[in-house]
Amino acid sequence: MFSSRIKDPRGFTLVELIAIMLILGIMATVAVVKYHGSGMAKDAAYRKVIPMLNADERLIWSSIKLDGTYSDTSDNDILHDVADRPGVTFDPSDSNPISVEYNGIVLLLNRTISNRSSPGHWQ
Repeated sequence: MFSSRIKDPRGFTLVELIAIMLILGIMATVAVVKYHGSGMAKDAAYRKVIPMLNADERLIWSSIKLDGTYSDTSDNDILHDVADRPGVTFDPSDSNPISVEYNGIVLLLNRTISNRSSPGHWQ
C-alpha cells in the first residue's frame, strides 16, 4: 500500500504541501528580517520619500503662485500642507534636520525654505 502511493504521479500529499509552505514561510521571514535589519530599507525609503515630498512641495507652491495668494502665505503654511500627506509623518514646527517617519522608518531630512522664486527643497 505504501509503495503504491509513492509511485502514484497524480500530485503531492497534504503533508508534502504543508512542509513546502513551512519552508517558504521560514525563508520569507529570514529575508524580511535581513532586509529591515540592513540599510537597504532606509535607502529605499530615502529614494521614495524625498522625490515625493519635493513633488508635493512644488505642487502646493505652484498652486499658491497661480492663485496669486503667495504674499499672504508663509513658508510655514506650505510646510503644514506638505505635512498633511498620508503615509508620511513629521512635525512641521521642527527645524533642520526634520525627522520624517515613513512606513515605520525614521529619516532625517533637510529642507530649504521656499520663497517667491522657488519652492522649498527636501534633501
